[in-house]
Amino acid sequence: ISVQQLKSGESREADFTVELECSNQMTSGVQSNQTALGIQVSQPAFVKAGELGLVNSYGGVDYLLSNGYG
Repeated sequence: ISVQQLKSGESREADFTVELECSNQMTSGVQSNQTALGIQVSQPAFVKAGELGLVNSYGGVDYLLSNGYG
């Protein structure tokens, strides 16, 4: 998928599994005392995302790229 396709809203899918276990008193969100899940990309994927203009003003990657993308 190209950068232009990503930015125009197109997507591709691949299965992966994330397991997160919390107490029943946790609250989902990004505020104080809430729990959120982030995914850290590999250094090569982050560098490539930067080269493609896909790193946002917060230093986050807007789209997950596979290793060796491009």
